[in-house]
Amino acid sequence: MRSALMTIGLAALACVLAWPATAKAYGPSIHIREADAYLDLLKDVDLPGPEHDRRLLKRNKWELRLGAIWPDLARILVDSGAIGTGVDEGMVDPHNRHLNYFMLQDAIDSGEEWKIAFAVGCLMHNVGDSISQGMLVEHMNVRGHLGEMDLLPGTYDDHPGGETEGLIEGGMEVVHLDLGAYLGMAFHFLIGSGGSARLTEVLDYYNEIWSSFFGQASAVRPGSVKDLRYMLGDLAHRTPPCNRHAAMRYLADPTPDPLLSPDAVAAINQAELDRVFGGPAGTAEWWNIYYDEGYHDLAPFALLTYAPGQGYYDNLPNWSSKMMKSGSMQGLNEYLPGEMAVEDGWFVSDLYWVDDTTGHRITSYDADANSSSVTAYVSVYAAPGRTKTTDRITFTADIVQLGGNTVPYGHFPVNFVVDPMDVDGFAPQTITITVDATALNSAQAVHLSLSDGGVNDGNLPFFTTDWSGYDGIDEVDMSSAAYDQYATFDLWPQSLRVTHN
Repeated sequence: MRSALMTIGLAALACVLAWPATAKAYGPSIHIREADAYLDLLKDVDLPGPEHDRRLLKRNKWELRLGAIWPDLARILVDSGAIGTGVDEGMVDPHNRHLNYFMLQDAIDSGEEWKIAFAVGCLMHNVGDSISQGMLVEHMNVRGHLGEMDLLPGTYDDHPGGETEGLIEGGMEVVHLDLGAYLGMAFHFLIGSGGSARLTEVLDYYNEIWSSFFGQASAVRPGSVKDLRYMLGDLAHRTPPCNRHAAMRYLADPTPDPLLSPDAVAAINQAELDRVFGGPAGTAEWWNIYYDEGYHDLAPFALLTYAPGQGYYDNLPNWSSKMMKSGSMQGLNEYLPGEMAVEDGWFVSDLYWVDDTTGHRITSYDADANSSSVTAYVSVYAAPGRTKTTDRITFTADIVQLGGNTVPYGHFPVNFVVDPMDVDGFAPQTITITVDATALNSAQAVHLSLSDGGVNDGNLPFFTTDWSGYDGIDEVDMSSAAYDQYATFDLWPQSLRVTHN
């Protein structure tokens, strides 16, 4: 018998698979809850500007809520060819924070309250995605020691975060369901008097903003408005978070509906299912991290100072493959006792190597090219709920010599204070490690690792560029295609390969 939480997890996974491929994030319920939490927060906040006017936003709460889910709904509307892949605020994409900030400024200039509320909601979505996909997923991955979870082989195998991201964000929708918000949304914009006209007005305005910002003639592809109305009207019944009772019914008898077909059930990797839900992910405490460790409150709090030049706006992307991979790698450390430490609150947002002679980024170093040195740039950030208390990280560079021996090149301890609650000044901290040509000339590789504490604390690393140790994990099928995106060389976070003629 599967536990209730295992069933909820499967329901979440089913919902994620049924959700349109363009919308991979929190389902609508969480975004709407965070918009409502922003309204509650404004009771005790006195900031200038209509975007902080609680009475204005409350008068237009349905437009605020619609904005909070709009970037995902808008992916149904826009021409997918204009989006590309991934979620990045620099792309032609409804999740582009600069687009949504531009819309807010336009709305403020217009003086129309509903436009202001709608734009604030879109920015609320941006903040929620950033914190979820940059902090919560990584943090819960480590707490649940999920790794690059592979319940459905062949699904998202080349996508950092992949199933793990989908399970966590989709599961939040099932576990923390708010059905009333969906029903109210459908009534206000579809069923109620004037609702359809209100939705058309929103569409027309969004189309104008999209065209002005991106320079494209239209944001809306033919036939997509019908899809949008269907999605908005049926949120409570067929899409994440589904209806909890319906999700359970599908699992009990999936035949009547393709949400979870018999083929999908047959494709589930039972051993991986037992591993995932036999651990912390099978407990209520793990699913409640979102509330218990401040993630629910952080996104509304960050929205108070979410503008160019401020911390979260400038420094926490909507989605980052490197952040996701950092979380997935660290989520495997539980299976390597004596080799790796478990660190659930510090994650690497970037790591790359530079040839100091040319100034170019490199993944390999030619020992015969007369370069002076190479420098590694490593950026680390913090997430809420971190259980370790030290504020010091030791960065270690190890040289793999031509004969195969590994020797330490140097230890670089750094006081590392990145406060995730400092929403106005939040930024990852970057350190550099320079390896000189003398050491490189007798090397075949350079590995980097990070550990908690100082040089003399003797702590195991919690992050490494050397993937070889992970291949020895017995509890996880490391031959799964989901792990093909990891390697010691060439794939992030790569060690530096040293070549010789």
